[in-house]
Amino acid sequence: MKLASLLIAALVAGAVARGADVNVAVVDMEELVRRHPNTVGDRKALDATLKQYEEERDAARTRIDTLRGEFEAAAREADSPALSASGRQKAEEQALKKRETLMEAERQLGETMQLRRKQLSEQEMRMLKRTTSDLRDVIAKISVQKKLTLVVGSATVAYADKSVDITADVLRALGVEEELAHTSLRIGLGRFTTEQDVDYAVEHIVQSVRRLRAMSPLWEMAQEGIDIKSIQWAEH
Repeated sequence: MKLASLLIAALVAGAVARGADVNVAVVDMEELVRRHPNTVGDRKALDATLKQYEEERDAARTRIDTLRGEFEAAAREADSPALSASGRQKAEEQALKKRETLMEAERQLGETMQLRRKQLSEQEMRMLKRTTSDLRDVIAKISVQKKLTLVVGSATVAYADKSVDITADVLRALGVEEELAHTSLRIGLGRFTTEQDVDYAVEHIVQSVRRLRAMSPLWEMAQEGIDIKSIQWAEH
């Protein structure tokens, strides 16, 4: 962050030295990515891919458990005192083969999972690159309209007045309704999420929504049929 701030300061200083007008704006890239229309679909695609990989892993683990059981049974057979010398040798050879098969299956699983993690990361990076590229195009168009010299990520600056934040402008250009985005809630479910967890979340979310609605004058206006978008808010 310190290096980015120094680079921004150097660019601004250079422009000032040339006598050029410097119009700087900030934008919350993390927020824009989160609320970009692509993001919901991308997350679903990533979750589907992850589920596929987990099913592949679980199937491989089931096979490994079976192979381990076969090896352990063969090893017990080789230790049987009832076997003759030739019988013991043959049983030991069978146990060794089953051990090698087990070790190979474990090795393949490790390599496959490493490859799948890499593929999932690459898929996520491609999606993020596509989304950020789209955002940069929109930001560039807004910059031309507003005659901005420089647009920087809000995460790289220590302070910026709200008047120079164009995040809302970018969202509008993307067709994202700001009111809808502020009233959305994302919930994730994992493999270990229980029915009790879901019931607990539902109960507390409903309670929180009711409490917040009771506090909100906008909710009362919406209940009265007032279109919130039509209200002209005054600057203070």
